Amino acid sequence: MRKYVTTLWQSTGPCTSARITMCYYSSMRQKHSKITEKLYIRVGRLVVSMPLSQEVNALRTLRNTLIALCLFPDFLRFVPSVRSSFIRHSSLRAFIKVRQRKYIKMALNDLCANAVKSLKKVSVSVPGGLLKLTSSPAVQNIISSLLVSYITLIQYYMKSAESTVKERPRN
Repeated sequence: MRKYVTTLWQSTGPCTSARITMCYYSSMRQKHSKITEKLYIRVGRLVVSMPLSQEVNALRTLRNTLIALCLFPDFLRFVPSVRSSFIRHSSLRAFIKVRQRKYIKMALNDLCANAVKSLKKVSVSVPGGLLKLTSSPAVQNIISSLLVSYITLIQYYMKSAESTVKERPRN
């Protein structure tokens, strides 16, 4: 089996380049023999990676992932600052129910462009990195996974900045 990479969407704008690709294995480049492996969404230096499960439809997972990425910056602004996962989970469910309708019937090309715009907003707060998501066909689970990965990345940069400040010699 050989590994193939298919670029689903690409933008080489002057400010930020973006690319959405899907990796798959196949003995030949025919549709019926593909075994999808991963979905990559790269915007500048920020990369979102999600393994694709064989049990779920790759196109449905792609669409729901793009919807989750479109909703994520708005969710970050409205996320409750409570530590209770039950409250955060129920508020996420309500948040998605209200805002998801806009993106469900949108053309895939437009959805890709909106997801890239949303990731550009997120990439302002982090200089770059890898956001690993768990494979799920549900928008709610993808946003939850994205939130955990995003918080982990922010904590990494905060610890890195603290260690840099501690290592500087004082004059």
